[in-house]
Amino acid sequence: GYDHEAAARALAVQARALRVHGTLVVRDFVAPDEGMVLLEVRGDDGDASDDPRTCSTAALLERFAREFRSLHAEPGFPLEPAGAPRPGVRRYRLSHRHAVEFVLRKDYRTDWESEVKEEYCYFTQAEFEASLARLGMRVLASAPLSNPWIVRNRFEGHVAFAELSGAPLPFPPTNTLVVGEKVGPGEGVRFVARGPAPPLGFLELTCYRDRRDAQLRDLVRRPNTTVDVVPF
Repeated sequence: GYDHEAAARALAVQARALRVHGTLVVRDFVAPDEGMVLLEVRGDDGDASDDPRTCSTAALLERFAREFRSLHAEPGFPLEPAGAPRPGVRRYRLSHRHAVEFVLRKDYRTDWESEVKEEYCYFTQAEFEASLARLGMRVLASAPLSNPWIVRNRFEGHVAFAELSGAPLPFPPTNTLVVGEKVGPGEGVRFVARGPAPPLGFLELTCYRDRRDAQLRDLVRRPNTTVDVVPF
């Protein structure tokens, strides 16, 4: 059913199985943020048929647009040709997510019929982190990764991403790594930047860095000016 919440439920099951301070490591595909992009692909690296084993990357993209998520009642997605910027290259307008879905599997041609049944990307980086936070887990690490071999052999010289204005975009990550730690009751999960904080009450707290040894020191004082008189 391509239900993204099934992935969230799977994470919840794994989180419940952890002991306190156990860690859950997720390494999977990661979805981009919403939006439209331009995708450039080769049109001269195969024939004009739609046979995945022999056709060009451009022809394969057009087939992919018709049958992606083939188990769904309405497979496929909108794909708009956007010209040929230079010889041998075709440009298309499509959603960023669908562009990433295509480039991550465009070289899996032998098993193409089964590949188009799958949806690789279900959570963005922020959604992975939010899913773990909802489970009461502390996010220890969260970073998109790029396999240098895939970038060098499957992306560079084969595909290019750009904003609708034509400004180039970086290649998508090949996967992500997110690590969450199960915390005990009452333990903190994360720090959140909120900007300047209101006074904490009667006492005022200020932080200083000592210029001599670079140590941080907290100064706590009462409001208003006070004078201490000590015996001389």
